Amino acid sequence: MSERPASQSAAPTQRTVSLRRAALAFVLLLALGTRQYVLLDFATPLSEKIDRDGYHKLLGVAADSSPRAVLGWFIGDDPQRVHAFRPLPAVALAAQYRLWGWLRWPYLAANILLFTATALALVWLGLLLGMQPRVAFMAGALLMIVPSRSSLNVLQLIATQPDVFCTLFGILAVGCLIRWLDAGRRRSLAAMCGFALLACLSKEMGIALTPVIVVFALAHLRRRPPRRIVMACVGVLLMGAIWIVWYQLARGNMPTEAHPSHTFAGMWLLLTERWANCLMLYLQSLCRPLVQVFRCLYHADWWILLFHGLWLGVAKLALWLWAVWLLWCYRPRWLVVLVLWKVFTYLPVLPLCGAWGWYYHMPHILDHIFPVAVVWVFVVPFGGPRRMVGWWHAHSPFGDGGNTRTEAN
Repeated sequence: MSERPASQSAAPTQRTVSLRRAALAFVLLLALGTRQYVLLDFATPLSEKIDRDGYHKLLGVAADSSPRAVLGWFIGDDPQRVHAFRPLPAVALAAQYRLWGWLRWPYLAANILLFTATALALVWLGLLLGMQPRVAFMAGALLMIVPSRSSLNVLQLIATQPDVFCTLFGILAVGCLIRWLDAGRRRSLAAMCGFALLACLSKEMGIALTPVIVVFALAHLRRRPPRRIVMACVGVLLMGAIWIVWYQLARGNMPTEAHPSHTFAGMWLLLTERWANCLMLYLQSLCRPLVQVFRCLYHADWWILLFHGLWLGVAKLALWLWAVWLLWCYRPRWLVVLVLWKVFTYLPVLPLCGAWGWYYHMPHILDHIFPVAVVWVFVVPFGGPRRMVGWWHAHSPFGDGGNTRTEAN
């Protein structure tokens, strides 16, 4: 029997998760986040000093949350009146305000539930990429266990709910894209387009999903039917065009003057003014060890070779390059997803380098898959530590190269 050509290779088997297991995983992830919950201040009442943007958003909701005002958020400014088009989080905030008013701790509890849902979506994305359930769960567990600047910001502030919604819908859109490319189900294509539009309606940076999906789909030209790739690109481009037209119409109905950080022209101006810092931040987001080595060599002198920080950075850079090479050799699809997400979702926040931490929640959300993926690729293909030792002796230049068995035969 002849082998199947690489261009017609079969799609990987997609793992399905029952509703019961998903609920169990959600509860476990929720419990794993206790380390971050204890850092939150649930007792302090809501005030302008603690959460300025969230306080003013609630003021806008309290002033008018009638159906007419809710409709106005979809064709105009949000309740805060800062020239922002984020209708979905505004509607969610209005619903929460009707439930518990100005009491602060329920809003933090809602943030925790949304954050946990994002971790569960991360687990689902790992399963679609072909990870084993336990390994995919580790990626979501890392998100819940390890506190970061962005995670603490999105958990303790009311105004950061648009970032969480946008990130959640973005992960779901990429997951549905993978299901469409692999299985060709039309409902997956429709879900991908819907989630991409919902991400844009949650926050403007959701438009970065358009190049992520287009480039990722084009990367499958030789491995998936061209019809699926074309339909995926057309679908997400159509959703992006719909959002841009919708945004321009809503912008015309906004009475307030836009802040530079809420307009494309203003963001471009900030980028041109801060391009050096923006470039350094961009490189650091993609490869932190490289920036560490660059900073050590920036003021290079003969004594720099004795500086331990340089060699530590070189060691980290070598380890990072080895991990990237390992993923590229064994699981290139995983690496493409991680790189495309980081490259394109960082662009909308580059002009705001050094600003608030919640801006980096979406760009860094897939970082938790990288170490888990590297460990999985390093261990699983070899079948465990013992077989890894055997593989080393058979293939490394320092081993016997399998000659012992050949000579014995």
